[in-house]
Amino acid sequence: MATNDGHPRLAAGLSLLLLLCSCAHVRESRVNELQPVLAKAAYVPTGPHDYRFIDTIAKGKKILFVGEVPHGQGAALLGLWLHLRKDLGYSVLAIESRYSCWPYWQARSLGNAARLPNVIPESERIDDPRPWPGSLLAYNDKAPPDQRLVLTALDLDHAIALFKPQTVLYLGYLASKSTSAELRAELAKTIPALVLLGGSDSTVPIRRKGRQQLHAYLDDLERQFHTGWDSFSPSDQEEITFSLALEHASIEFYRPSLKAPGPRPFKLRAEYFRTTIERALA
Repeated sequence: MATNDGHPRLAAGLSLLLLLCSCAHVRESRVNELQPVLAKAAYVPTGPHDYRFIDTIAKGKKILFVGEVPHGQGAALLGLWLHLRKDLGYSVLAIESRYSCWPYWQARSLGNAARLPNVIPESERIDDPRPWPGSLLAYNDKAPPDQRLVLTALDLDHAIALFKPQTVLYLGYLASKSTSAELRAELAKTIPALVLLGGSDSTVPIRRKGRQQLHAYLDDLERQFHTGWDSFSPSDQEEITFSLALEHASIEFYRPSLKAPGPRPFKLRAEYFRTTIERALA
């Protein structure tokens, strides 16, 4: 699905974005609307590595949404991504994943193989979540800086329900942005408490008591960040504010359904999904 019209809050001239997401259910009316576009784009590839079939749809667009079913088949599309980068100028690959992965994916895809700063001692934290498309990294390592394909993450931070050490790592990264050694040390003590709250990492949906614990933790953490607010740059203040709001939303996404256990508030998820797309474009 491609679109020419950018969101009104997006600045002109932004780089192109490729989004990999799971799109299993599309309205029949929408499918019918797309039929003329698909017919116009008809193309018979000359071989398994001929990706020009996408050119008619993808040329001149700001965003290209690519659905993959079943989930987890993204690696099979790597050749398509690199074609869009090298031949059509797409510069950002944004994958539906845990939002808390974004700084690590971006840094590595831009050539930074070193660990990102973190207030959590190395012996107490998980490994940095490195991006998995090895061919993408191989391409980027050889490409000029302005021709790299930047990898980033979209969506809620599902890790706060499914794998809390990942969220701890991300919050520790945000805390490292402070110029105050005292505040960094205090946050290093506070942040790891997350892993003991809200039930086990494999327990979803999150029950009411667990959600209350997690929300209270985030509220306390925000107050602690604000005790040294001036020690963060304006851009880091904005990222911290957004990230904590997103973590609150991520908790609510895993509240029990009225009819059956499982995630329910998809409107909330859609709101943050769109916002993370806008941030990736920016």
